[in-house]
Amino acid sequence: MSILAVNCSDVQFIFRIIHYIINILRWAVVIILLVMVTMDFLKGMMGKSDDEMRKHSSTAVKRVIWAVVVFFIPLLIKTLFAKAGINGGNGLVGPLDWVKCYNSAIK
Repeated sequence: MSILAVNCSDVQFIFRIIHYIINILRWAVVIILLVMVTMDFLKGMMGKSDDEMRKHSSTAVKRVIWAVVVFFIPLLIKTLFAKAGINGGNGLVGPLDWVKCYNSAIK
């Protein structure tokens, strides 16, 4: 038995906490994005030139792109590991079946 191999039920509580924190961070990013993009557009509209409006619009678009990336990183990682076949099935959480244990913990 490996040092890294533990029972799935032993770590499900930790996986639930991690899932909860990830969800809070994902939605916090969306809320912060809405506030910051609104501020960017207001600054651009209050500006005196079209160049200033373009600059603030460009900043807003970059922020939206980064927020989308941050929002989908957990899903992307989970999908990549599932496609790569990094799953096990012996009931122990080892290097190969932590994804299966995580999925059972968050249901």
